[in-house]
Amino acid sequence: MKYLQFPDEKTARSATGWWSKEAGWIIPSPELQIAVRGVLYNDDGESNPDTGEVIKEPTTQTGFHIDVIYGAIPERAQQFIVTPSAPDFVLA
Repeated sequence: MKYLQFPDEKTARSATGWWSKEAGWIIPSPELQIAVRGVLYNDDGESNPDTGEVIKEPTTQTGFHIDVIYGAIPERAQQFIVTPSAPDFVLA
């Protein structure tokens, strides 16, 4: 599992080549499995426990995120590989 963090979705699209105007993000294949996670949110929001009303919206994490479950990462995208200290999604 590799984690990619791009500055934005536009950069993710161009650096990976996994997106096309006609089809959107690629579909899983035997050669490549990705999870386009997009913009992630911190766990710092607040809501009223009685009504569920949002009191404080959660803040966003920096960047646009894609997890590569398996498969080759294009050379142009390799500079965006990160190693999160506590990833939100881990395969066991």
